[in-house]
Amino acid sequence: GLLNATEVDFWRSTIDRAVLMRGRSKFAAQTDMEDTTNEDFDYFDRVFTQRVNLWMDSDHMRQMLVDELGSVIGSLARELSRTRRGYRLWHDQALYKEPYANPTSWHVDVPYWSFNSTEATSAWIALDDANETNGISAHGLRRAPAQSTLSPD
Repeated sequence: GLLNATEVDFWRSTIDRAVLMRGRSKFAAQTDMEDTTNEDFDYFDRVFTQRVNLWMDSDHMRQMLVDELGSVIGSLARELSRTRRGYRLWHDQALYKEPYANPTSWHVDVPYWSFNSTEATSAWIALDDANETNGISAHGLRRAPAQSTLSPD
């Protein structure tokens, strides 16, 4: 796998500490809890507990993302994109699916990004196993059909 069991435990505890430090704010230095740009805020606020850019207020997250991410995910991203250039971390995002949360609909994240690039790489790393017993349901996490492709054509 991408991370061994020790690394997964380290990442999980580092992220959990950073989320606890952040408190209820989705973003660093956020004062207003409601996303006034989203008319469906109440629904989507109950899909995931979400914290963005934890590196901004957690030294441990910053170290993990620069040191750990640079060697693990950065290397993989460069290999997949066949580039020798470096990469830019757009943001980190911790997502927690709480019990009885609203369903997560099938979606693609790219249209919601604040930039447009065919060279962007997104990495989603599950730090807990998800199965039928602990929460996957008909509305839960599902894999895209094998023939699914995302291209500008």
